[in-house]
Amino acid sequence: LILRPCHQAHLTKQQIKEFSSLKLKGHFPHDQQFNIKRLTFSQDKDGRYYVSMSYEKIAPKKHSVLETKNVENLSLIGCDLGLKSKLTSSDGTTYTTRLPYKEILDQKAKLQRKLQKKVEIKKISIVSKRANPTIPKKQYIKLSKVRKKDKYKHKENDRLQWKVIRKDNSFSKDEWKLIYGSNSTHRLQKQAAKFDVKAANIRKYQNHVLSKEIVDNNDIICLEDLNISGMKKLWGRKISDLALSQLKDFICYKAENQGKIAYQIDRFYPSSKTCCFCQTKNQDLSLKDRSWTCKSCGKNHDRDINASINIFVQGIHEMNEDGVEILDKAQKKILLNSFWNDVSAKMFY
Repeated sequence: LILRPCHQAHLTKQQIKEFSSLKLKGHFPHDQQFNIKRLTFSQDKDGRYYVSMSYEKIAPKKHSVLETKNVENLSLIGCDLGLKSKLTSSDGTTYTTRLPYKEILDQKAKLQRKLQKKVEIKKISIVSKRANPTIPKKQYIKLSKVRKKDKYKHKENDRLQWKVIRKDNSFSKDEWKLIYGSNSTHRLQKQAAKFDVKAANIRKYQNHVLSKEIVDNNDIICLEDLNISGMKKLWGRKISDLALSQLKDFICYKAENQGKIAYQIDRFYPSSKTCCFCQTKNQDLSLKDRSWTCKSCGKNHDRDINASINIFVQGIHEMNEDGVEILDKAQKKILLNSFWNDVSAKMFY
């Protein structure tokens, strides 16, 4: 299944019906027969249209890197994902990228404030024409809190007259159309949406470049399996802006296309707290500590590099596919020896 964005202009209904009027751009297997399965028209937040085509073809058999290369010649890497540096590899390289949403946040907020002012002015104009003008928002919130504690709220003699207040603060469908139906409002909404699309495109481009560099230069890649939803609760918007889950997906599918191995270790393995030399766990390690010294062997560790080394070693021990081990004991021993030789050659320790 291959999806390609084909068209980015505004489409009319007639153009969608008459598919021959669209110019397609994509990579098609001209040398093979293929069957078109589905065409999907989608619209982006900023109003642009895309056409995606899925087709079926007979894919050639992909040979694993273990079949095409000797185990001694494989290039190996462990990757630690984080907040300070987006990705830290076991060879000591750190990759940092822009935070596109943070860059456009002020501009987007300015537009949204402008839009909100327009909306509030229209709401006030609608409410002022009513028989009972609406109460201020702060007073409405106070009344709602009092309403919860009121013991007479379910009886006919409602002291707060809640039905009148609630009706007066609501709008009908026609009124909502008046509030958000103007061209100036639509224009501001599209301008604000363009910032989201721009940030998403920058984020996607950065992840494509970074994942391509890692997959092209390495044969076996070990990653950590992060709880992204849990991290969002702790660090919020920055996790979404880094798009770590998207980066992992890109590395995995590109490695699969090239016949290379990308493996994610167990989520609960303590890669940062474990000394990569003596396997002693530092239970006192906090998120603020960027480096620490092992009390058992006395080695001084950079937090991210130590984690990336542990991720690779643990990945080699765990590596399996559907419960079947990919590497035998001899291959694991050769890979770990060559990996530790590379680590010592980089002079981290």
